This record gives sequence, structure tokens and C-alpha cells, in this order.
Amino acid sequence: KQQNLQMENIDRFSSLPDHIAHHILSFLSMEDISRLCIVSKTCRELCISIPVLTFDALPYRDNARKRNQLMNYLDRFLLQRKEMDTTHCYINWTVQNNIFGEDYRVISLLHNEVMCKVPLLHIMLKTEGIFILPPSVLCCGSWKTLTINLVDGILKFPSFIDTFGFSNLRSLSLRSVQINESFGKWVSSYWQFLEYLDLHDISGTKSLIITSSSLEILKICSLRNVVFRINVSAEFLRELRLVWTFRPEERVLELSTPRLTHFVCGGSILNLSLKGNLDSLLVSGSLFEFPSVADTSTSQCLRCFLCSIRNSKALSIFSRSIQLLFRHSHRPIHFDRLEMLYIIMKTCNMSDELVLGLTSFLRGTPILRCLHITSKLAPSHCRGEVVFGETWELQNFEFIHYLSLVIIEICIFGKNELELLKHLLKHADNLLMMDIYSRNLQSHVITEIAGCERASAKVEIRYFV
Repeated sequence: KQQNLQMENIDRFSSLPDHIAHHILSFLSMEDISRLCIVSKTCRELCISIPVLTFDALPYRDNARKRNQLMNYLDRFLLQRKEMDTTHCYINWTVQNNIFGEDYRVISLLHNEVMCKVPLLHIMLKTEGIFILPPSVLCCGSWKTLTINLVDGILKFPSFIDTFGFSNLRSLSLRSVQINESFGKWVSSYWQFLEYLDLHDISGTKSLIITSSSLEILKICSLRNVVFRINVSAEFLRELRLVWTFRPEERVLELSTPRLTHFVCGGSILNLSLKGNLDSLLVSGSLFEFPSVADTSTSQCLRCFLCSIRNSKALSIFSRSIQLLFRHSHRPIHFDRLEMLYIIMKTCNMSDELVLGLTSFLRGTPILRCLHITSKLAPSHCRGEVVFGETWELQNFEFIHYLSLVIIEICIFGKNELELLKHLLKHADNLLMMDIYSRNLQSHVITEIAGCERASAKVEIRYFV
């Protein structure tokens, strides 16, 4: 009995290796950590030395007194840490303008984080006014990754600083932030080692100019009718992802990116003008949305965009884009280097109109090696109708002798899908693999495919149901 009592009194937490104890502590709130600090000296040392810090005031967003108490504790907590290394820091705070000095306390918290040499800092700050990053924070050389989400707040940078800010910053993400046109000057002048830039839901400026000699990945998602012009000049940029939903006004996208290999553009194509040489592209995506009734001008804008990326080796495209192109012109766009085509449908199966558009589109892909067709519509939204259309046997595709892989993911197999697969099996003499994904694959479809004539003796057909 005495032995059992001694076993119950053992402090198992304090005996854990530091990295395991720190991992456990990372799931606790700062309020819980403050309580744990007074349990024992060992617990206090483990809490103070935790490498991942989370300062979350969201539970107290309507309680200013609680937020003030938490801030007082954080000041003491960070003072005790002195210059201990910190791997990650997450700050989630709500600043109310009617509470005097709260914005200053948040800035003071950032000053203390500078002392902790944090390489990764994530700030989510809900503020009703302007948030100004202090120069001491901007000059911090330890930060390599910075994420700022102001929940539609205004972010302001100092007009200038004496030394180069963010000298070691490699990754910057801004979300729900209002900026001005001077933002581009910071990218070119102070962030000389920036490799990754993610701008999501940015507003406050009509023109976004980004010039960088180090940037490799750029993501821009503009969800508001604000930005009219985007100019990117980046010698080493290799990946650009752009979602631009602006519709009524003319927009200009200017690119000076000689090493760009991956380019995906979505949103609205209407009135979008693309300027730049994209001959180095390997992978591209045309993921545009259209109104229910798209006119000739929309089709022309889409055709101009696709012509600018025609040197791509891999292309992702919505099926509606293929239909729209065929509806206004039967002339195919020549993708002479295209080897992989990924078609995304938002329907259960292939309509007759899509079949006609697809046959026209495929005539412009002479060396296609991989054809991937997928339906993104959930099975629960499918009406179960079977579509009957013209036979694929009428086509004489140039790419048929290059094709080696076919992937089709569809909810309901209709006549069009079945005839397409049978045609490819019959004529693609270098076909190696055909993968078929369907939750409602009927037995007669499998029977017809199994009995189909095959041009390639090496082809393997796999079903995933």
C-alpha cells in the first residue's frame, strides 16, 4: 500500500524529456500555462522555455479586463524568457479603439517577441483602425516567416527606415489587409531575400507593382473590385497563382518573369489583358468562371489568354471553357507542346456540347500523352441522367499514337464517356494505363470495356469504385 502511494506521488510530467513536455504544453492556452507555472519549479522552467508560443485573446474579445490581465502576464512571461529561442509564435488579438493603450500593448508584445528571436510569426489582429508595424519589428533579422491577418484592417509601413528591414525574411503572407501602392517599394527595397509572397483578399490600392530579384513563388487572390493593374517583375519567379474576380472594369496583368514555369489563373476572364512572354511555361491552369450566358467578348478574352500559354506542357482547364470556345469558334488553339491535359467538369457526365467542344480542343494537342477528366460535382447532386451523343469513332486525333495514360473520374457513366474510352482503347497503340473512378459504375460498362478491341497489348485497366 505504501509502495502504491509512492507511485501515485511521482511527478510523471516533470520526468518527461523536454521536447515531449513542450509538445504537450503547446496544446494549452496561456491561461492554463500560467496556472501550471506555480505547480513546481520544474513545471515553471518547462513553461518558460516552451519554443512554441500562442497568445490567443479571442476567448476574451468581449472582456477588456481579461485581455488586460493576459497582457500583463505575457509581459512578465516574456521578460523571464529573456533571449530564449522560439521556433513559432502565434498572436490572435482584438484591439478596441475605445480602450486606451491596447494597440500600444500589442506593439510592446511584438517588441518582446523580437527579443525571443522568433523565426516564424503569425499575427491575426482584429482592429478598427490603422495598424503600424514599428521600425524595431521591421528591422528584426531573426524572422524568416511572417503572416499577418488584420481582418480587413489597414496595414501601414513606415515611409523609410535607416537599415534594411526583414533582412532574413523568406516568406510573407498578408490576408484581409488594406495596403497602399508603396507596398511594392518594400518588396523591392527592404525584402531582398524574400522567396515566397502570398497576398490574399488585398484591398486599398488600384495598382499592385511587385519587383523582386529573389521572389520564387507569388500567390495573389483579389476578391474585391479594387485592383485594376498588377505588374510583376521578378527574374527568378517560377510559380504564379492568381485569382482575380474583378469583372466590370478593364484589368491589366503585366509579367516580366523569364523563368516562370507554373502559372495558374482563375476568377473572371472578362476584360483581362495579359502582357508578357510566357515561353518558359511548363504547367498552366485556366480556371475561370463565367456568367450563365457568356458572350463573344468573353470567349475572345479566353482565347487570347489560352494563346498566351499555348507553350505549356501541362494544362488544367474547366470544361465550361472548352464549351465556350467551341460555341463561338470551331477553330482549335494549337498547344504543340502539351503533354498532359486535366479537364475539370462541374457536371455528372459529359454532355453532347462538351463532346463537340472537346473533339475540337483535342485537335490542337498533337503530342498529348496524358488525358485526365474529372467531375467535381458531388454524387448527391447528380440527377442520374444518361447522356447519348455522337460516336468518337468519327474523330481522327493526331495525339492518339502518343497517348500513354488515361484517367477518368465521373459520377455517372453515360454513352459519351463509354464511347470515348472504347475509342482510345481501340486506337491508342502506346496506351499503358487506364484508370476509371466511379461510385456508380454499372456492370454492363465494365463488360463493354472488357470486350473492346485494344490497340495496345500492354494496357492495364484499373477500376476504383
